[in-house]
Amino acid sequence: MDDYNSLPLPENVAITLEALKVPKAISFAQIIVQSSFAELVDCRQVTANDDLFFRQGDEIVVFDITPQVGQQPINDIRFVERIAVHFDALDHNIPWVYALRADFPKVVHRNALYFEQPQCLCIYENTYDELKVDWRSIKFLEDIRHWLELTAKDVLHQDDQPLEAFLIANMGTIIVPPDYKAEETLFIYYIARKGGRLSLAASRIELKNYEPYPAHVILLKGEPQAQGVIGMTPNNLTDLHQMLLGAGVDLFDVIKKTIHGLPKTAESMAQRLMIFLDLPKLAPRPGVNENDFYVFLTAENADEIGIQMQFLDKDEVNALGNVLFERTDMALGNPLGVAALLPQIQLTPDWALLLSGNIKHFDQRETRILQIGVGALGSQFFMNNARSGFGRWTLTDHDTLLPHNLVRHAGDATYMGNFKSIGLALTANQIFGGDNFADAIVENYLHPERPEELTARLQQASVIVDVSTSIAVARHLADRKDLTAKRISMFLSPSGRDLVILAEDQHRLLPLDALEFQYYQRLVDDPEMKDHLASEKGVRLSTSCRDISARISQDHVAIHAGIASAAFRKMLSMDVPMIGIWRINEANMSVIPSLIEAENEDVWEIEGWTIRVSVQLIDKIAQARLSKLPNETGGILIGGYDLERKKIYLTDTILSPKDSEEYPTAYIRGTDGVEMMLSKYSSKTADHLKYAGEWHSHPQNCSLAKSGDDIKLFEHIHQEMLAIGFPTLMIIAGDDKKYQIYFQPKH
Repeated sequence: MDDYNSLPLPENVAITLEALKVPKAISFAQIIVQSSFAELVDCRQVTANDDLFFRQGDEIVVFDITPQVGQQPINDIRFVERIAVHFDALDHNIPWVYALRADFPKVVHRNALYFEQPQCLCIYENTYDELKVDWRSIKFLEDIRHWLELTAKDVLHQDDQPLEAFLIANMGTIIVPPDYKAEETLFIYYIARKGGRLSLAASRIELKNYEPYPAHVILLKGEPQAQGVIGMTPNNLTDLHQMLLGAGVDLFDVIKKTIHGLPKTAESMAQRLMIFLDLPKLAPRPGVNENDFYVFLTAENADEIGIQMQFLDKDEVNALGNVLFERTDMALGNPLGVAALLPQIQLTPDWALLLSGNIKHFDQRETRILQIGVGALGSQFFMNNARSGFGRWTLTDHDTLLPHNLVRHAGDATYMGNFKSIGLALTANQIFGGDNFADAIVENYLHPERPEELTARLQQASVIVDVSTSIAVARHLADRKDLTAKRISMFLSPSGRDLVILAEDQHRLLPLDALEFQYYQRLVDDPEMKDHLASEKGVRLSTSCRDISARISQDHVAIHAGIASAAFRKMLSMDVPMIGIWRINEANMSVIPSLIEAENEDVWEIEGWTIRVSVQLIDKIAQARLSKLPNETGGILIGGYDLERKKIYLTDTILSPKDSEEYPTAYIRGTDGVEMMLSKYSSKTADHLKYAGEWHSHPQNCSLAKSGDDIKLFEHIHQEMLAIGFPTLMIIAGDDKKYQIYFQPKH
């Protein structure tokens, strides 16, 4: 005959099923009566109102249940188990389930309450608020039976589940740095207190904005313990000492040595003890081990503990000293209280990478990245990567954080008036408890005060990302031969509706400036991009004529920053040059992506100028020539200039106008529709693409040398271009996509 434990109920009475009043208790008892595998034993109702757990009106339903158990269960679950369920009269708490058999095995998935017997079974992982949505008594009964059946087979705890904790820390929270070592100094700070629960932070560095919390830290590590039930949490030093003896730790001896080693000053001895406890766990199955980490805070100060444990005493002038003859049993006259705090390990970049679902980028997590520009898009882009734990960053920007920036900037008023780059680097490092995740160098990239330092940082980087929204910066980066890093540029359209990312390949065959002009050509080719570079009038911020801020929605910046950070990580592993445009459809807030691989280009170096020619343009010219043979044909070259850097980018052509004259040995270009077409290029690209020269074809089997008429034409073009300040360029196209560029600078 099995022996059964009783619940520690206050005053209560036995009642019939019909006398039950708690709705869930009534429904559950009725299901038991109807069940083929359960039998109702007893119903009780609490009548006293002097217990915080079993309250007046609560009801208990006791029943026998028959789980399906094999002949040789791994855990001692019987063919019949007696179970009690405690229903809260107010339905605020989940129905508690108890195994009443006195020798019920101590298995996993049990709850720790203020009493150890009978054992409380943990049937569900979800909160009661979530369970209520689909709460059915028949399912509850079946779930209890299922718990017993899985426990009998020792498969209730799945391999992918974390191991059971030894204790529940319920008196507060403390944030602690990862990999803390005993020889390190920790600073303890007070954060908040709510409802009797304390919130503290432990830091390796001093935090000026927080109130110090006086405590001496003791670091303990116990011997590995087998995974088991969540146990009763010690609330005094004696119970904690007894618990740790089983883990090979003599807590009383550690406390005595610690307090003996403290300075006997009033300030030092008035501090509490904070015990950091590391308890390794051994899983039932090999190869699955974890650590439990707990923090216990003493209720008494060091001097009170020493006196109570009778190894310290006070003399006639109230000064502390060691007692002459110490007690060896270390018994305590009165219990010395301890509060168990739940430690939350300070976030690390690796952990952030895992939690953010970016573990696929783990091998790139320490990529050295230098970011130029931390404005609206740049700041949110960086913080997205920081919160993902991705990369090791250097930020450079010379702007300060001003009030109007807070509309779209990731920084907050804490760093108002400070440099944006410094504020963001500090914010990111604080996320990781002072980890050197990011640093800052306050410089104007184009006009640095410390060019050597900036160059050194650039040379250390594996990737340089330009979020400065400055064409001059991106083009300057494109030209730098002293840097080996891959370069990526990202910016928003003037309206904030579109995001653009230009990404070089690893070998930099197409640098940023080449990608920039291919992007402009994309705007012309895509009719949906006709308003891409249109903008609203800005907002004046002060009396300065340059103090204008754009009207861009924070909603748009946030959406694009999320896309940018995700696309950035993906592009790092791609070895092809890419042009990406993401457009927000404001009607339904969907995002329309356009991601294309950039086209190859021919590069010509002529008289100190660099001319980049799109292969797509040459294909277009060759196809037009073949279609008009045996006649010659021609057209207008479209491209862009950077006169400062002496570069020309040829991207497209306006083919022969309708009024052109085409002959086997001559070509005279017409003008029909030319002005309208040139206007289209100018308006769609904000005048970045424009008239760049002329081209015409030669007959088959003819050389690409200039004829007499070609010489006259080139001189005429040169005079026209000289008048508007541009160099002269002409292409002659021949067989097999071959072509020759004729070029003359402005002077």
